[in-house]
Amino acid sequence: MKRMMLVTFMLLSLSLFARNDDKPQIQSLEVIVIDAQTDEPIPAAQVKIKHKKLQTFTDFEGLAKINNLAVGSYDIEISVVSYQSMELKDFQFSENNRYLVVKLKS
Repeated sequence: MKRMMLVTFMLLSLSLFARNDDKPQIQSLEVIVIDAQTDEPIPAAQVKIKHKKLQTFTDFEGLAKINNLAVGSYDIEISVVSYQSMELKDFQFSENNRYLVVKLKS
């Protein structure tokens, strides 16, 4: 009986350590920037996480990727020459919300 209780206690302890829900998850944010009228990708658009020193630019397919971003709320600014800039306030970045499609107006 003591052995059974000891095994049960050890298994419960291991499951509690394995959960570790307090630790922020690190993910990659992927942003696709396209023209609002033509739906064509916009290369060289700047994607910036405001209040952090994180920024990148879109490639020829309009894709930008920001790595090592913790789950949370962010203000994101997208800008490029010849288009109206866009700011997204309080974007809720999470494992289920890692992709963003932005349409910019010229």
